Amino acid sequence: MICSLIFYGTLMDLRVAYRITELLPEKYQLGYILGEIYEIVDYTEPNNIYKYPILILNQRKLKIIAILAEYELKKDETTSFCKKLRRYEGPLYKFVKTSFYDVNNCVLYGYVAVAKNKLDLQNNSKAKKITNLSNPYN
Repeated sequence: MICSLIFYGTLMDLRVAYRITELLPEKYQLGYILGEIYEIVDYTEPNNIYKYPILILNQRKLKIIAILAEYELKKDETTSFCKKLRRYEGPLYKFVKTSFYDVNNCVLYGYVAVAKNKLDLQNNSKAKKITNLSNPYN
């Protein structure tokens, strides 16, 4: 089974993704996704990454640099792989299917971690909305 995941933020470093999932992607490519981005500063974060982005998919769209990573999973690997990613991302995130634009602006699709609840994020004192970027968010 091919699993297409879109990574932004810390997981764009595929070494981090490998440490979490213990699998390397079959192939990957650079591109971008569209959405709204918040940065969270949380010194109690269990993965020792104290500043990280969280995405909201909506009508207000900024370009966010991302990687589309394709994993070829055996049936017995799928559940474990997904559990490891969900555990790493934590309770603020859920995975949804969205569009990914490669360097030629061709549209591909994959699953990306986004905010579970936009209102919780907007009311979070540790979250700062990123606006008016002249370049894509990286």
